[in-house]
Amino acid sequence: RPYVLLPQRCINGRPLTRTLSASQVENYLACPYRWFVNSRVVTRRLDVEFGPIERGNFSHDVMQRFYERLAECGLVRVRPQTVDACIEQMDIAFDEVRADHLRGKYTHGKYAAEERPRAIRGALVPLDELERMRVDAMREQFHEVVRREADLLPIYEPARFEYSFDKQGVTYAGRPLGGRIDRIDVAPDAGSGKRFVVIDYKTGNTALGLDDVYFGLRLQLFLYLDAVLALRGAKPAGVFYQKLSEAPM
Repeated sequence: RPYVLLPQRCINGRPLTRTLSASQVENYLACPYRWFVNSRVVTRRLDVEFGPIERGNFSHDVMQRFYERLAECGLVRVRPQTVDACIEQMDIAFDEVRADHLRGKYTHGKYAAEERPRAIRGALVPLDELERMRVDAMREQFHEVVRREADLLPIYEPARFEYSFDKQGVTYAGRPLGGRIDRIDVAPDAGSGKRFVVIDYKTGNTALGLDDVYFGLRLQLFLYLDAVLALRGAKPAGVFYQKLSEAPM
C-alpha cells in the first residue's frame, strides 16, 4: 500500500507529525509483535547497563571517534601501510569512549565542543570484574576491524559519520522518515562524479540475504540510500553491513 496509517497525536490541540525510522520500518516488516514489544511496551531488562543495546552504542561511539581521530592526524582511512598507526589511534579512541561511557557524558570528539557536555543515552557501564573483562576483550575485536578496513573499498574514503537526516523532507509511505546513517564513504576519483556507499554497523548476526531484500524484509540500508540520494545527489555504488565482530557483508 502507498501509505502508512498511524494514530494521530496532538500537543495543545495541534497535530504532531510522527516520524518513522528505517529500523522501525524493517523491524515491523520482520515481526509486528516484536516491533510492538520493543517500541511500544515499556519493559525492564535484567542486563541493564550491560546488554546488547549498550554494547552496540559503545561500538558505534568507538567507530565514530576512531575516524574522527584519523581525520585529525591526517590518516583519513586505514590503508595497508598504515595499519599499525591506525591500531594505535583505535586504542586511543577506545580508551576515550570507555572513559566517556563511565562518566555518562561525551568529553571527546565532536560533542565535546558543545557548551554543556552531552549525556550518553544507554552508556556501557561494567558493574563487576567479569563485565570489565568483556569490555577489555572488545579491544581486540576493534583491532580486527582495523585490519579488515585496510583492504575494504580501497578507493573510498569515510566522509560522514552518524549522518542525521531528520526533518530533511525524506518520506516513506507518506510519512516523514528520519534517522542516522552510521557511515557514508565516497570515492572522489571514481570517474564521472562522486559515488558513495552506505555502511551500517552491526554487532550481532544480521545478514543481508537477497531473498529478504527481494521480498522487502530488509529495507533499512536501502531507505538510507534513498535518503542520501534525496539530500546529496551523488551516485550510489552499494550498501552493506559492517560487522564489528566478523567480516563485512
